[in-house]
This record gives sequence, C-alpha cells and structure tokens, in this order.
Amino acid sequence: MSGSGSSLDTGRLLRLYVLIAAVSAVFLITAQEVVSGTLYNVTVVVVGVVALVTAITGFLIATAESARGVGE
Repeated sequence: MSGSGSSLDTGRLLRLYVLIAAVSAVFLITAQEVVSGTLYNVTVVVVGVVALVTAITGFLIATAESARGVGE
C-alpha cells in the first residue's frame, strides 16, 4: 500500500481504471469495424456495463485492502 496505510491505494486504483478504459476503447474500436447498426449499439452498452462492474469491483477490493490495513 502507498501512504499511511489508512487510505486507499490510489495509484493501484488509477492504474486499474486506466487499464479498464484502454481495454474498453480497443474493444469498441474493433467492434465498430466488425459490427454495425443495432448490434453495435448493444455492444457499446454491454462493454460499458462490464467496464462499470469491473471498476466497482476494483474499488471494493481497494476499499477492503484499505480496511484490512487499518485493522492491523
């Protein structure tokens, strides 16, 4: 953990969010070349939902790690 141990590891969280954004962007650019119309719109929504769930999970893991560091 970085910092005093009682705060979130913001560096790790930021790297996770950048990775999620990069993977989502690459997937959407690739999907735009392959699919079109309504299927592309559905793809955008699905990728967005998966990215959001992954970001929330990452935040919860970081929060749990922070709480574990405070309890020790």
